[in-house]
Amino acid sequence: MFYLSERRLLVVLLVGFVSICWFSLLRAESIIVQGYEAEQAEEVIALDFEPFVEVGTVEEAEAHVSFNVSSVMNVPDGYERLSVSYHEEDGRVRQVFTNHKEGRLMVEQAESPLSAPKEAVVNVIKIGNKEVTLYGEGDEIYGATWSTGTSTYSVHSLRSFDLNQWKELMIGIY
Repeated sequence: MFYLSERRLLVVLLVGFVSICWFSLLRAESIIVQGYEAEQAEEVIALDFEPFVEVGTVEEAEAHVSFNVSSVMNVPDGYERLSVSYHEEDGRVRQVFTNHKEGRLMVEQAESPLSAPKEAVVNVIKIGNKEVTLYGEGDEIYGATWSTGTSTYSVHSLRSFDLNQWKELMIGIY
């Protein structure tokens, strides 16, 4: 009868497992890496290297720009303020809110016109005395822009919100 101690059995199993893993990695490398062909990207993505300086609060950002910075009061449920920053060159103020499940919401304010979101115009509505342009695709709204007498605002979200949520958000920016 053949006797194999537990220690020898564990060593044999460990050597076998390591051998199988090593062989699998070599095989995967020969199949995946050598068979991979690079594809030309259809769209160029510009990285955001703008000189924004992060500060702790809206009041701190206001100290570095030449206009009154609006506070964002009515963010959708689950969103928390991630950062407040200002742009060193043009004085834009950016407030970013995040929700770990649904992405981020970005509110920008400036004295000069801000760029519109990349989505198509969905609708132009009136909220109080503000004429707000909504951007998105179909019924999904991802962004909004509007101007007041002294400032221009741009709000953009990675997740779409319904019209009532956008109205509540914009009413809460003052």
